Amino acid sequence: FGTYATDDAGEFSILENPPVEGADSFVVACIFPLTLIAVTESETPWAVWYQFDRIRHDGFLLRIHVLLTPELAAQPELVARYSEQIRFIHREDIPVCDGVQRGYRSPLYVSGPLSHLEGALWHFHRYLQRCFV
Repeated sequence: FGTYATDDAGEFSILENPPVEGADSFVVACIFPLTLIAVTESETPWAVWYQFDRIRHDGFLLRIHVLLTPELAAQPELVARYSEQIRFIHREDIPVCDGVQRGYRSPLYVSGPLSHLEGALWHFHRYLQRCFV
């Protein structure tokens, strides 16, 4: 079981993330071009909103906001736990993303087809094509 993109037609893509041992399932909504929200499907639902800022050709500032009900947000230990989960995920992803960016800058880089596992990225590329071509 792993993350998969639904077959969406439009200005968005939905990623389904089935539960894995010790973690809740969650859904990620990518609304093009710059909205990304992840929502858990658990007994204590929470969400994450990704705010993109200072976007340039070579980088951007990403602010990550944990969204909780007022009752849950009033529990500092719970806020800290959810915030640490998000940090853990991104500490794992950042080196991979940095490596991809280094590869794009390489003089040896040649564009190729997307993997069949990159449905959401394919949807985003189609959106860009409709907007700018």
